[in-house]
Amino acid sequence: MTFDKEKEQLHLALDLARIGFYDWNVPENTIVYNKYMLEDWGIEDGRSMTLQDAVNHIHPDDQERVNQLVNEALNNRTTYSTEYRVVRPDGTIVWMEVNGLVEFNETNEPIRFFGTSINITENKEKALLLVESEAMIRTFADTMPQMAFIADASGAITYFNQRWYDYVSAEGTEGWGWKDKLIHHPEDIERTVKTWNHSIATGTHYEIDYRLLRHDGEYRWHLGRALPHRNKLGEIIGWYGTNTDIHEERLALERNRVLYDFGLALSKGMSPDEIAALILKEGKKILHNVAGIVLLKNENDFKIAANDNIPEEYLRNWRYLDIGIRFPAKSALFEGNSFFLGNLQDFLHEFPAYEVATQKMNAKAVVALPLIIQGKAIASVAYYLGAETTFSNDLRLFFESLASQAAVAVDRGLLFEQQLLQKEELEDALKVRDEFFSMASHELKTPLTAIRLNCQLVSKRLQTPESLPKEKIISLTQQNDRSVSKLVRLVDDMLDISRMRTGVMNLKKENFDICELIKEVISNTGSSDKSELILELCDLPFVNGDRLRMEQVITNLFSNAIRYGLDKPIHVKTQLNETSILLSFKDHGIGIPTELLNVIFDRYTRGPSKDKQGLGLGLYISKQIIEIHDGKIWAESLVGIGSTFYVSLPV
Repeated sequence: MTFDKEKEQLHLALDLARIGFYDWNVPENTIVYNKYMLEDWGIEDGRSMTLQDAVNHIHPDDQERVNQLVNEALNNRTTYSTEYRVVRPDGTIVWMEVNGLVEFNETNEPIRFFGTSINITENKEKALLLVESEAMIRTFADTMPQMAFIADASGAITYFNQRWYDYVSAEGTEGWGWKDKLIHHPEDIERTVKTWNHSIATGTHYEIDYRLLRHDGEYRWHLGRALPHRNKLGEIIGWYGTNTDIHEERLALERNRVLYDFGLALSKGMSPDEIAALILKEGKKILHNVAGIVLLKNENDFKIAANDNIPEEYLRNWRYLDIGIRFPAKSALFEGNSFFLGNLQDFLHEFPAYEVATQKMNAKAVVALPLIIQGKAIASVAYYLGAETTFSNDLRLFFESLASQAAVAVDRGLLFEQQLLQKEELEDALKVRDEFFSMASHELKTPLTAIRLNCQLVSKRLQTPESLPKEKIISLTQQNDRSVSKLVRLVDDMLDISRMRTGVMNLKKENFDICELIKEVISNTGSSDKSELILELCDLPFVNGDRLRMEQVITNLFSNAIRYGLDKPIHVKTQLNETSILLSFKDHGIGIPTELLNVIFDRYTRGPSKDKQGLGLGLYISKQIIEIHDGKIWAESLVGIGSTFYVSLPV
């Protein structure tokens, strides 16, 4: 095949491919073009051109570079390949991709420079648009509030926006480096990697919440999301994702959940101590505090209802626990103030005496709140934090809501305990009442039976010719008199109980000699022939009081000494102190057990010996009479040794 035939076929192939072709005759400096190159360049068909004519069509900014490449190809026998812009006669600019070869003669002189010219304007525009789009995307990503990332199909991170680097302040997080930089919370990292790997393997959307470490050392909750990017064939070629800060929303949700759980638990009914423990438990879910304490008010005092990690020496020694009134929980309780002290400096400024305590508890901040009902604090809580904290309005509102719920629950718990105590007291009172009625029935029935029998005997004898001896009539009459006296005494005791309960016991006060009254009572009461009586009475000033009532007390105490003294010596003594008169009635009898000694002055409490009679009202009435006289009465006793009853009256 001749050269001309090959050239013709080449031109035909280029025409079929719609590729521009040029052929420069170097010695003659003439250039021949095919029609597609003429169309791309905007050159009129059939027009003859030199190299300079062609260069003049090239964009001015590219001409120097093109001339240099042409000369290198001519001089160095290199391949010619470049891209440049062509300015058409109508002013439009097109991009051309030009390639060429140089043909040399036997003397190594260039004789021909030919090649192809392809219009790549569309590709260039697409590439430029892509670059501009990527730049725009990166600019957008850097300005968006979320932290954005791009990953390849394998899951390796290829790009983080600037927000990420501003947040973590760490290098080497690209690829899979983020796993090793401890950016995720230790409790979240395993779950995060597992979820990411699952999405990469299955192509499912990636969504998870986790805590990320900020450059200042704080972990904050974020929502991580990513979607796969697929090609036209549906194959995943990458991932686009974001990390959105949801810390406040997460905390708000957690606080609401805690309040809900707290309210749900309280609705079941709990004791104040159980509520106190729950207050510490629920508050710790939010604050993660290192210690806590709840106080319950008790009149003008308080008690510790619950505590968490308070040092033992503080619980044992109130001097440490309650340093003046500066103890945070106590200040909240008695002053009604709330404390949100977020750093150690503020903490110690408010409570300077607690520097040692903060070290022992490793506390750097404190929250102390009163639990208020109807304007009065009934309890308080203090949480000691192990890290300095910023108390946002939302966080303050949460704990105020917690305290409000707790206050209602504690108040309800106290009321429930009070009602329960009243119920128990009522049940005890009913039980005691029934026992009293049983005792009273027996005590009243005994003398009545004796009177009835004596009367029946006298009546029967009066209906017969036989008469009763005078001595027998006198004996029966005396028995009846004693029985009536006993009935009168029992009725008087019951009347005294009624008067005391209604508060209408009137006193007829006068000045009298208490020692003379003691002698008179002993003379009227008498003692067992087997009991030795030891009187040790001193000169005393007159007592101003109800003589009859004081006689009732002395009679009761002296009679008890005889009744329980086992016929052993009885010692009655008076003593004058600076501001009071002291009476004592001592026996050496059976004594009183400790458990009974604590209730011996209560209503319907009978003595230690089961075979002794009585309503169990004597000591109770005596105590009420003495207290009405502004005095005191008490007992000391040892089982098997004896008992001593004391009465103290003001001078």
